Amino acid sequence: MRRHDLGGSFISPGLHVMNLAWIGRGLFALLFLAAAFIRPASAQSRPQDYETAEFRRSWGLRLIDAQYAYVLGVDGSGVRVGMVDGGIAPDIRELRGQVAGGYDYVTGSPDLTDPNGHGTGVASIIAGRRDGIGIHGVAPGASIVSARIADDEGYLDLDSPIIGRAWSGLTDRGVRILNNSWGSYEPDGAITLFSADRVKADMPNLLAAARQAVGRGALVIFITHNAGLNQPSVEAGLPRLFPELERGWLAVTAVDLDGSLASYANACGVAKTWCLAAPGGDVYGLEVAQPDGGYALAVGTSFAAPHVAGTAALVWQMFPYMTTDQVRQVLLGTATDIGPPGVDDIYGYGLLSAGRAVRGPGRFDWGDFHVVQPGGTSNWLNDIVGAGGLIKSGAGTLVLYGDSTYRGATRVDGGILAIQGSIASPLRIDPGGTVAGTGIVHGEVDNAGAIIPGIASRQGVLTLDGPYRQRPGATLVASIDPIGQRNSLAVTGTATLEGGTVTADFLPGLYRHDVTGTVLTARAVIGRFDGVGGPEAAFLKPELSYRGDAVDLIVRRLPFDDRRVANTDNQRAVGAALERGLDRFDGGMLQAAAALQRSSTPMARAGLTAMTGEVHATARTVLIEDGRFVRDAASERLRAAFGDAGASTAEVMAYEPGGIAPAPATTGRFALWSQGFGAWGSTRSDGNAARLSRSTGGFLIGADGAVFDSWRLGLMAGYSRTSFNIRDRASSGASDNYHLGLYGGTRLAVAGGSLGLRAGLAQTWHAIETSRMVVLPGMADRPRARYSATTFQAFGDLGYRIEAGPAAFEPFANLAYVRLGTDGFGEWGAPGALHGAGRATDTILATLGLRASGSFSLAGMPATVRGTLGWRHALGTTVPLSAHAFSTGEAFSVAGVPIARDAAVVEAGLDMAVSRAATLGLSYSGQIAGTAQQHGFKASLTVRF
Repeated sequence: MRRHDLGGSFISPGLHVMNLAWIGRGLFALLFLAAAFIRPASAQSRPQDYETAEFRRSWGLRLIDAQYAYVLGVDGSGVRVGMVDGGIAPDIRELRGQVAGGYDYVTGSPDLTDPNGHGTGVASIIAGRRDGIGIHGVAPGASIVSARIADDEGYLDLDSPIIGRAWSGLTDRGVRILNNSWGSYEPDGAITLFSADRVKADMPNLLAAARQAVGRGALVIFITHNAGLNQPSVEAGLPRLFPELERGWLAVTAVDLDGSLASYANACGVAKTWCLAAPGGDVYGLEVAQPDGGYALAVGTSFAAPHVAGTAALVWQMFPYMTTDQVRQVLLGTATDIGPPGVDDIYGYGLLSAGRAVRGPGRFDWGDFHVVQPGGTSNWLNDIVGAGGLIKSGAGTLVLYGDSTYRGATRVDGGILAIQGSIASPLRIDPGGTVAGTGIVHGEVDNAGAIIPGIASRQGVLTLDGPYRQRPGATLVASIDPIGQRNSLAVTGTATLEGGTVTADFLPGLYRHDVTGTVLTARAVIGRFDGVGGPEAAFLKPELSYRGDAVDLIVRRLPFDDRRVANTDNQRAVGAALERGLDRFDGGMLQAAAALQRSSTPMARAGLTAMTGEVHATARTVLIEDGRFVRDAASERLRAAFGDAGASTAEVMAYEPGGIAPAPATTGRFALWSQGFGAWGSTRSDGNAARLSRSTGGFLIGADGAVFDSWRLGLMAGYSRTSFNIRDRASSGASDNYHLGLYGGTRLAVAGGSLGLRAGLAQTWHAIETSRMVVLPGMADRPRARYSATTFQAFGDLGYRIEAGPAAFEPFANLAYVRLGTDGFGEWGAPGALHGAGRATDTILATLGLRASGSFSLAGMPATVRGTLGWRHALGTTVPLSAHAFSTGEAFSVAGVPIARDAAVVEAGLDMAVSRAATLGLSYSGQIAGTAQQHGFKASLTVRF
């Protein structure tokens, strides 16, 4: 059974001599250093800002250019690193909060300890805290998961099954980086002394564990070890005998402060293609943390490997979509070449460079690099070389900034590949793939997907240094702004167009006239695109024009009142006002107009309609139609006072000799009355203004008395609140209404019956509030307004009473004049806020119909049933108009939903005594037209005491 040790030791500060063995194998000394308090670094923006005293105490960080990684915002956050070692002291300051658990496979316990300090030192290099005190690790944001496999003296059996259990336990917890700072240090432990059969015979457990770990996607990092050999240890060199392991394997040798190979370190040797160098110390030791909270100077390949493990955490944080093999390739391919040029037997790929590794791949030496990037944007900043190629898949955006000369082909079958530098590679774009950028492609380009020249601003030139072929179904996205500046595709060879489309991308801004931009230039243009498309812009119409060596995009501008878009009178009215005001609008209105131009036709129509302020015109219809509640109350009270057909029999309050008391509605005394009312209704769209919903509720009180023997004269007053909503316009409003009226009437005897005359005058004061939503692409505003209005009404009612036993009938005619006058107003809260001019609307309403009532007994109690059926006709114009203007003065008129020209008037009621002292009244009233309807109910209860 072979015994193996942990690959590093501590040195005395006075002796710069390497002790090649661990505890019990020679003299050693620990140097405990006093920790000096260092103020934590503030927000950084330059590499040198990260070179704090804490950074400088760990000279390995500078040697691997870690400060150039930190400036990109990475610290290993979210990544777990497995440390397979001799244990860990999780409670010391450098590791407090950095350890995400672990297991002691030697004792079979979850308790974490470190009998000899080796594992704690390794952990402090991987992920020591960056807190301004002492030292910090390569990846201070990463977490350590510890797996102890070495005994108290630092020894372990190479083929022990606990190695496999440790690796398996870590991968079960989602750990993908396995740092192994241990192995065979004797001269007979070099990989070149082993055959595959010998490994299978001597180390079956290790081989099985290695295959399982790599199969699970782990990156297994091993030290070459400390025997001073020109070949690595058997563990580090396993892929030489079992090539399937190489995709998840790294070997690490050690260098001193000056970058030279440490005197004790095994060279990369036959492992050179999966080997690199990292700081391990020699003449100069590395300062590491110890279990007692102090520090020691340490040397050994044991302390080189954790630099690689920490850098792997940085890379995986920066590029979480990368596979294990891709992270391995990035670490190798970005190493700084030292020693003999190229990949050599001493340093392998060279000295680890964290600063370059977080900038993406540097070499494609292992075949094609297939990126599956699910989403987001990832930036590769390095120049990339090598024989392999690049395959881009997934929905994300990959940006190449380097000037790359890799020789393999480039293929994009998903997401976006943005070229901001250059590539020297044939480029194929499959369906579903997109290429963008302002860089250069030195090679043939075959496009079956999409090309978007430019990036971010969508402006710039993408140069194709070679021939270009556009396949059927492919797309070239052409961006253009209001002055004709655009992106373009510059082809140095021949552009062969086999169809496909140009997608017009209209950049923000207001297009005041037609513009033209060249979207493709070439040595020669052969063929044609199938056409031009893209997101619809209602007022911008693209077309293509061809020349022998170029293709131009022409954008034709439509005026805002163009009938192909604005298909209602209101839309055309506001569109014409927009068109007239373009030279005088301020920034907010210009932005609104520009957004409207680029809207789809449905959105543009909705936007134009929203800008009209239609709610103000429709409010006129609501207030005019609701004036009937005041008229009806006065007429009903007069008919009740004279006991006319169809009138309510509800009692009133009258002055009696003993005071005020309930009295029949027909009392001849001075009477007080009250009435509550409520109704809801709707009016359908007329194709110009949108559907209206409304509701009203309120009350009226009045007093009247007998005058001139046969006449009755009275006053009334009241309050109501009206709400209205135009859902299709995201508009609403309300009005608080204050009513005052004068009414009077009489009954005249005529042959065969009697004639009732009723008339009145009423004035209503309105306090109106409105709110509406204006939504355009990229902007949403809610203009609001408050203003006043008045409604004057003069009305008369003439009815002829006909008696028919217990029933009575009254044919009637009703005429009302309604004048609504609104004050001017100014909206607030949006660039498209309107100013409204004061305006009056005059309406005459005539009604013909029949009222009827009848008395009967119900359960011994008197009851009266009543009803009305009539036809109401509106004379003259029924479409209310509102005069609006934008802040710069461009005026236009908008129509609201119309007043119903003809409507049926329907009323029904029941008054019944429910006891000798109580009377219940129920009634319904409604107006029903082909395009509108309104319904109301009333209930009353009169009780005598």
